[in-house]
Amino acid sequence: VVVYGANWCGSCKQAMAHFKRRGVKATFKNIEEDPTARAEMTAKVERSGVRGGVIPIVDVGGQIIAGFSSGDIDRALEAYARRLADLRKQMDVEMEQRLATLTESFQAEASSR
Repeated sequence: VVVYGANWCGSCKQAMAHFKRRGVKATFKNIEEDPTARAEMTAKVERSGVRGGVIPIVDVGGQIIAGFSSGDIDRALEAYARRLADLRKQMDVEMEQRLATLTESFQAEASSR
């Protein structure tokens, strides 16, 4: 999770506090002090199609949110958690398949000795 904003921005502080309350590690990037952060934020806003010209810009696993809305952030966190859970399940299935293949290969090699 990345929050793009400025030190003076109250909504940026609210977003960071919200993540802290939820136990989510968020990185704050100051777009006024870091030109790389500003360029990164601008590129994400343009790619996502969300309206720009407002801070904070929040990136939750690739979902871009303009401004602070605890509801929007919570929905994005829930969607991201579901995507991660789905990926874990997929990885577990793939690992089980690979393990079965390796076990079969090992057993075939052992029986041929």
